[in-house]
Amino acid sequence: MFFILKTSISFIVFYIFLSFPLKNKPIFLYMYEYTSAATSIIYKNLTHLKMELNKEIIQPSVNKIETTIYKKVDTVSTKLSGIKKQKRIINQIKERAESVNHHFKEDSHDHHHHNEDKEKLLNLLR
Repeated sequence: MFFILKTSISFIVFYIFLSFPLKNKPIFLYMYEYTSAATSIIYKNLTHLKMELNKEIIQPSVNKIETTIYKKVDTVSTKLSGIKKQKRIINQIKERAESVNHHFKEDSHDHHHHNEDKEKLLNLLR
């Protein structure tokens, strides 16, 4: 707590000091004229360092994490084999197709087209 108070007071004192006008300009602007060249070089170096860190450390780490996550997501645990699941799904589709077909009226003028669609669907599923 004492550290935060001490830091805040120091900041306020330096801010007030740098804000004093000297020949109609604050002291800060005079300091900035002399330090701007060094500041821009430091800023460019820090930006370059950040880009290098991102390219060499952060991106490979993110890619490694993503591949690890996807490996875990892609695994499927089930008691049924692929063939049994396919047969079960095909049977469910056939049952749904038959239940939908029962809802069509026998005397409908489109009855012939519905039977053709049903036959095509059943042929695809076989």
